[in-house]
Amino acid sequence: MSPRYLLAAGLLIAAVAPWACGETAHHQADLDCVPIDCTGRACGADGCGGLCGVCGLGQACSTEFQCVDPCVPDCTLAECGDDGCGGSCGACSAPTPLCDPAGRCVDCISACTGRDCGDDGCGGVCGSCGATGVCLDTGLCCQPSCTGRECGDDGCGGSCGTCTSTTVNCIDGVCM
Repeated sequence: MSPRYLLAAGLLIAAVAPWACGETAHHQADLDCVPIDCTGRACGADGCGGLCGVCGLGQACSTEFQCVDPCVPDCTLAECGDDGCGGSCGACSAPTPLCDPAGRCVDCISACTGRDCGDDGCGGVCGSCGATGVCLDTGLCCQPSCTGRECGDDGCGGSCGTCTSTTVNCIDGVCM
């Protein structure tokens, strides 16, 4: 609509009237502001210049609008990896380009998770099964059991013995 039409209709004066006494458009908008519902919010803005709450001394308002203790990064004994607060303790480079779970830069990360024994994939071992234990291919320790058995499987892939030529059949650990 042209200003001439608005003026003729008396609308131009009505459109300007709210600001005629020095009020600003911003102030007028504040009067129409409806604050957000602060239910479940311990802190943060209400969207209209007010607050849903204020955190105590030493606390911060999280992105979830809850008061939390600020995170203190911890890189003690770590040269790489997560600092515990979403940041980093550093990055690794050659000749030790990999960061192990303990936060150390290494050239190889051992594959011992879920393993008790066997090769760690880096030239070392994941652990030992003791003097009588057997390390299975799965990396788990197994204790052979031949008590009361003269033949057959020891439970760890080994043998409790073999039967002689006169007793060739091994049934339930007994030569027959």
